[in-house]
Amino acid sequence: MTQIETSQVQSSARETGTSEVKRNIETVKAIYSAFGRGDVPAVLATLAPDVDWETDAGSHGIPWLQPGRGHAAALRFFEALGANVELTDFRVLGVMGDGEWVVALVAVTVRVRATGKSYREACEPHVWRFDASGRVISMRHGADTHRHLAALS
Repeated sequence: MTQIETSQVQSSARETGTSEVKRNIETVKAIYSAFGRGDVPAVLATLAPDVDWETDAGSHGIPWLQPGRGHAAALRFFEALGANVELTDFRVLGVMGDGEWVVALVAVTVRVRATGKSYREACEPHVWRFDASGRVISMRHGADTHRHLAALS
């Protein structure tokens, strides 16, 4: 059986105060609220200037899931999303955090404008990471890229 390292998880919970975790969770909730209003500047205001957008993601040819750095990368996401898809359902199912990490679980149904095809993500994880000042330093959609690509073609 593989040894699973848990010391980092345990120390993270001890070293980080609950007020920072709550702050980070509230920031993520505020981001989704701003997104729902179409207030991209409010979302960008929560991001560090050098935010790592779609952290460690490969370029799969999905216009709205392109990795990049800085506010420009995040803005490209919102622009590509708006130009290419219609969100027919978007619900935040839950938001949880530990230390500098926050994960939101989102149910989303999307229709791709160019093809008319739709796909649904019943529980897509969005992984957010924060710096000590409460700014987002990385974001990654845990999307089913196969579904995205199938709807694009």
